[in-house]
Amino acid sequence: MQISYYALTDKGPREENEDAYGIYATYSWLVGVVADGVGGNPGGAVASKLAVHEVISFFKNLEDPPQDSLDEALIRANARIRKEQTINPGLSGMATTCTAIMVKDGRLHISHAGDSRAYLFRSRDLVRLTQNHSIENTNILLNALGIRDDVAIDSKVLNLHSKDTILLCTDGLYKVLHHELMEKIITESEDPEDIAHRLMHQAIKTGLIAVSYTHLRAHE
Repeated sequence: MQISYYALTDKGPREENEDAYGIYATYSWLVGVVADGVGGNPGGAVASKLAVHEVISFFKNLEDPPQDSLDEALIRANARIRKEQTINPGLSGMATTCTAIMVKDGRLHISHAGDSRAYLFRSRDLVRLTQNHSIENTNILLNALGIRDDVAIDSKVLNLHSKDTILLCTDGLYKVLHHELMEKIITESEDPEDIAHRLMHQAIKTGLIAVSYTHLRAHE
């Protein structure tokens, strides 16, 4: 199974972009991750960049990642952020969401902490695959990388079909574009780059907060 992908980020009206994303692909598997530094906390941008760097670096050292490696990557990223807090007191309290996927052997692995999201688009339906770790209808996170040593990671594995589309995004996208509109935009194109730019254009037009997202499409 081949995977095509594209990723974008935009800081919106903010002075600093606290979002980050990363993709690492080999001939047989792919890892993608988005992270959103917790707003209002010191070092949000640092935390999100550290999370993405640690996850991607972890996989760059693996030739054949095992099934549970995605959880381990997020746990290591959490430990790295916690360590940085002790080294630099000015970054005490920094935290970040982190939603990551691995595509390998026709299966989609998801590991998640926070309120960024993963979606699956299949047969013209957009289905949310992750649950927000936050108090409903608020920006108050109950779980994220950097908050505590024993971070909780939600995990999920499912089989991929040809023409499946996977969307990873921070709250800057899903909070300004309602579910039906996101679904409509993805329905209208099969090209990840085109879809990414359409989503970004509509988010900016609607009232962009700040967003990072990665869009992937499976092929035979």
